[in-house]
Amino acid sequence: MRDYLDILPKVQVEEIIEAPDRLDDHLLDVFGSRHSSGLVVFAAPRCPLQVRDLRVEGLSALFDKMARRYTHIIVDLPVSAYEWTAPLLSASQGIVVTGVNTIPGLSQISGTLGALRAESPSAEIRVVINRCHCGLFGRIRRMDHVEKVLTGEKKIYVRATSTAIDCVNAGFAMGLSYPSERAVKDISAIADFCSALKPDPNRDSVASP
Repeated sequence: MRDYLDILPKVQVEEIIEAPDRLDDHLLDVFGSRHSSGLVVFAAPRCPLQVRDLRVEGLSALFDKMARRYTHIIVDLPVSAYEWTAPLLSASQGIVVTGVNTIPGLSQISGTLGALRAESPSAEIRVVINRCHCGLFGRIRRMDHVEKVLTGEKKIYVRATSTAIDCVNAGFAMGLSYPSERAVKDISAIADFCSALKPDPNRDSVASP
């Protein structure tokens, strides 16, 4: 996400790993990067080894602090699974699974959904099919493939557009820069799903897998 928004990473992963109890409101302010869209992004340097060494306790301290300040927390998970992946998913109210409309892509989504429901059976799930191409009358091409592989799943289709590529390369928020773009309506459906999620008081914290 930080690359898409052209955000400077500020999170010091080593501080969370070595002393999670030192995480206070001041450090939270230091770690956050504010984007012009209103988002506060907590991005770490791109170092897979540091991410691998994170412990559930450290992430729990971080998310506990964030939960006291922010209404919604969106986590962009890496493809690889770590020790803290399952506890984080089990503490999530909603999960968005993304992919593209190819046979391998749909198969991967299907496998991911099965694993997710085993870890977080009560979470709301949406499948987002990215970079969809449309026919002459606006119908999503190969939609029958999606329906066959992902029968019964709630899906959001996001149209392919060169504007999205331009915004990604420039670090602009497409919804702000090109509000009339048709794909913005598709992306808004994802935002609506996230904003409608309500905290579950009976759900375990990240620290309790």
